[in-house]
Amino acid sequence: MRYKISFLLFILMPFSLCAASWPYSEKVLLKELDDAYAKVEERANFCSDLRSRKITKINSDWLLTLSEHQRQIALFAVSNMALDRCMKQVEGDYNTALINYTSKTGDKTKFDRWMILNSNYPKEIQADFNKLDQNELIKLSKQAELSIPFYPKVDKSIILPNGDDNSPFIYKNND
Repeated sequence: MRYKISFLLFILMPFSLCAASWPYSEKVLLKELDDAYAKVEERANFCSDLRSRKITKINSDWLLTLSEHQRQIALFAVSNMALDRCMKQVEGDYNTALINYTSKTGDKTKFDRWMILNSNYPKEIQADFNKLDQNELIKLSKQAELSIPFYPKVDKSIILPNGDDNSPFIYKNND
């Protein structure tokens, strides 16, 4: 008899554990979401602090050919690329928690807010951004000084013609 009870407990235990965790508790999902968001905020502060550093040199023939307005948009785009790179991991974790929360609770308000918050380019500059050479933006974003978050308003005097490939300011990605 004792073995039968042990056997039944052994067989039924996994089912009872599943039943206890299903359906997901909105409270648990919300805590996971809040924890993931706290990590996003912490990382955002770190990445924001990086933006305060001073850019000393940008090597780019292409940037020198752009108008002031185009150059500002290009540097804004490259700055966003660096910020995205800095935030990538924690935002991915938050996105997973957000999708999990939204799909299980049906509450789309947090998802909608997150989507609005993460629209990268204001509508006013979207058309100008689309005119920029995307390959040049990617190449520019690989320069060591521009691969880390930076404040996109830079003095034109630090933009220099391309140097040789051995310049210490060129980030080489060997992927």
